Amino acid sequence: MPSSQRVRANKWCKFTRTFSNQKSETRYIREIVYGKRRAITYWEITTDPKTMPENGTSFVMTNLKGNLKKILGDLYGLRTWVEYAFRQCKQELGWTDYRFNKFKDIEKWW
Repeated sequence: MPSSQRVRANKWCKFTRTFSNQKSETRYIREIVYGKRRAITYWEITTDPKTMPENGTSFVMTNLKGNLKKILGDLYGLRTWVEYAFRQCKQELGWTDYRFNKFKDIEKWW
């Protein structure tokens, strides 16, 4: 980033995070801007903006457009379920089982 540009964090905005069981919690989100705004945006999501708990704060990079303050928190919450599903698929396909040291063996597996 050029020295004439700076990193700035916008104000925290409160939003309601709705879970799959329809329960909800208050969360906070803000955009982090590195220099100029670009197609890729950076966001910080937390449960408490004062203490910024390590297990309750996430940094998100996205190319989604629009007013993300209302939807990004819920979308990012789906990440856990997607990762869980991919892990199940990989285990079912046996992709977690192989251990090759030679490139020739890895190529053969492909």
